Amino acid sequence: MRIFPTRSAAAHPSSRHGNRTRLAVIACASLAVAGIASTAVAATLADPAPIEVQAGPAAESPKDNVKTPGADHRDAPLVAAFEQVDQNTVWTKSGSIPQTWQPAGVDYEQEGFKYYNGRYYISVYDHTANDGHLVILGKNGTLIKDIAFVDGARTHAGGFEVYGDYAYVPLAVDSPHSSADILRINIKTYQVTTLFTVDYDHVGGVVYDPVKKTLVGQSWDSRTFYEWTLKGKLVGTWKNPSDYVGYQDCQYVPYEKMLCSGAAEGIQSHGGFDLIDLEDPDHAILNGYPTKIGGGNANEILATPTPDGVVLTQYAAGDSIDTYTTTVHEAG
Repeated sequence: MRIFPTRSAAAHPSSRHGNRTRLAVIACASLAVAGIASTAVAATLADPAPIEVQAGPAAESPKDNVKTPGADHRDAPLVAAFEQVDQNTVWTKSGSIPQTWQPAGVDYEQEGFKYYNGRYYISVYDHTANDGHLVILGKNGTLIKDIAFVDGARTHAGGFEVYGDYAYVPLAVDSPHSSADILRINIKTYQVTTLFTVDYDHVGGVVYDPVKKTLVGQSWDSRTFYEWTLKGKLVGTWKNPSDYVGYQDCQYVPYEKMLCSGAAEGIQSHGGFDLIDLEDPDHAILNGYPTKIGGGNANEILATPTPDGVVLTQYAAGDSIDTYTTTVHEAG
């Protein structure tokens, strides 16, 4: 795999793809796939509620313990609050940060988004150079690091997870039924390691499960889910329980849940969110709803408990990083 030189705010954009360095070549190993039954939960695609707009700077960052393991088996506040949200919930646009870090003339497609410890993380597929990126921004949108990587035909970075000191990012061939590297990036040192290679399918996104210490990934359009150890041993697979949205990015939510977002099939202006139970053998959807915010790509929802209820903040990364909020009362 080749890791391109990291780009900081001081670097000149035109030199971003120069002096590429080959770091490692990782051998592939075939893995068997076993089927696990799943239960589908239907969701309707009625027109979502309108979005209100509120002038002002970007919203305050949520302070929920979304990234803690949940060792006491208690759900994070996001779980109960999200279960009360539906397509009629009104989200108020509360802020926007321009993404001025993007080099001129480069066609970036943003795939996944995470807000973590005061920084924004965005995975990107660069159509111009045909490579994948993990971009790290400060709270005001300034560029901290732009890490680009490619492994032969594997050039498409997908949805990802940030947990502890690491970001877990898939780097796949840009076609279904292909292959992917699962990368681990140290977010302090920016060292990139290939954990393992999946040679039997495209992997469009991964989530780290800190309870099982496994990775959960989804195939092209998230039709199939896979679960692996950190060494790449396949320990489970199941079909997508959703029939209205193809997940692009998921986030782990204590305890043993994941919140997935993606584009609604056949409707580019719509996206959708589903909260999935990772403990349930059928991986049931606990709640799901369509949304027009962000179109399904590069979205995340975090929660902040307040005396008045739980404030949900939805991030949507596109030409800017936009925030939308809604307050759920008497959640949990």
